[in-house]
Amino acid sequence: MKEKYKGEEVETVLKMIKRLLRNFKKIQYKKFGYTNLQIESMILLLEDKKLNMNDISEKLDLNRSTATKIMDTLLKEGYIIREKDKNDGRILNVSLTERGKELATDFKNQIKDYYGRLIEGLDKQILKNTAESIRNIEVVLENS
Repeated sequence: MKEKYKGEEVETVLKMIKRLLRNFKKIQYKKFGYTNLQIESMILLLEDKKLNMNDISEKLDLNRSTATKIMDTLLKEGYIIREKDKNDGRILNVSLTERGKELATDFKNQIKDYYGRLIEGLDKQILKNTAESIRNIEVVLENS
């Protein structure tokens, strides 16, 4: 009974964190004039350089049609390019343009700065312990 409670508690906390982060991102990203998924897509491409649509869908946990719509918008605005894969012409690889790299870098830096200011007043040891606990949960989930 006690183990079940711990599992339920972890699940509740994870759901709460996910909900809070989703709401936080929507509010913060709206200030940039882009949707949270557009910004997350550009940051993902900044970090991974080039991805195909399946990879983008998987990494952002989206269905392919939603990911395609996001990429269509970013393409029209000149932030990404699509190129056929050299080994398989059926695959489209997506990468950022220079303009997209600049914008994604700006987003990433502003988000990082905001999170830094957000946790500024929190106790450093509590932050360290919390980060360690989250990493441990991540390892357990990845290995299950």
